[in-house]
Amino acid sequence: MARKKKRTRRRKFTGLNATNIVEGYTYANLLTKTLFEVDPFTFVFGSSVYTTGSPYHGVAAGAYQLSLKELIAGFNSTSGADSGWSGKTSLDIVKLNADRNMMDGIVNGVLLGAGWRIGRKLTATPRRKANKMLKDFGLGDVIRV
Repeated sequence: MARKKKRTRRRKFTGLNATNIVEGYTYANLLTKTLFEVDPFTFVFGSSVYTTGSPYHGVAAGAYQLSLKELIAGFNSTSGADSGWSGKTSLDIVKLNADRNMMDGIVNGVLLGAGWRIGRKLTATPRRKANKMLKDFGLGDVIRV
């Protein structure tokens, strides 16, 4: 019996894909807007309204907004701006935000996924050319578009 021909193994790309990074950021933005009422940067680093020396550094600046610092520590009346949330935990605020924004989040998530799928198909040729150019410059192993 004849042996089957083995496929040649192709080397897997191990660099960064810029399109995937941007897509991930848009999904993170959708999630943080839906649950915490802030963008991902503000969620991680706190509000840009306060200065570094301020006692409120790292705290989001709105009634329904939460930063990562507030989420971990639990939100009380002394940890943030005057928002009237005394006695409420951070999970209560997340639940309220989810109740208020869930339908918008679901619709935007579906539209976002469809938009990325269509966008990737429409930009396949320019991205292919850009990847070839990056490969010619010696950056093909580091980043792709």
